[in-house]
Amino acid sequence: MERIRPEPQPEQPTRTKTFDDLYMFRGTFTDDGICRLRIYQGADEDNPPVIIFTELNQNQSTSTTNLVEILTAEVIARHFPQRFDYDIPAVVLEHYEEPALPRDRVGPRTFDYDQVVFSSWRPGPVFLGGKRRVSLGIPDWKPMTPEKLVEITGKKIAQEIVREGQPHE
Repeated sequence: MERIRPEPQPEQPTRTKTFDDLYMFRGTFTDDGICRLRIYQGADEDNPPVIIFTELNQNQSTSTTNLVEILTAEVIARHFPQRFDYDIPAVVLEHYEEPALPRDRVGPRTFDYDQVVFSSWRPGPVFLGGKRRVSLGIPDWKPMTPEKLVEITGKKIAQEIVREGQPHE
């Protein structure tokens, strides 16, 4: 009698990195904002993309934390505007680069990713620093755990996200 073996199921959700580069943005008053932007696209429309903003030590402009509702709206509009038709168009993570100097570190290193959710994902106009911008609703930061990251992205991508977010030796 031949044994029937279940087919191995692929790790869900499946994502592919589609963007990893410096992202220049307008701060509150000047055009010199910079962060690292990573995008992991879902394999299908049911898996929202994961957007990761990393605040860089070299950024001398408004922090990504203070503009996350505007930056997220800009990135979704530029990379996948059709996602605004979904209740949750993306999973947004914020990450801070480790301080460049050991003396600037406060306490032991912890898992330094937060998930950002918005009171509304519907983009709307705002005026900031004398300019008209597009913004999502009020942001709320939820501490991210390694387990939650694996749940959202799958183990392989979660490991890649964390490994690539650590300082290079």
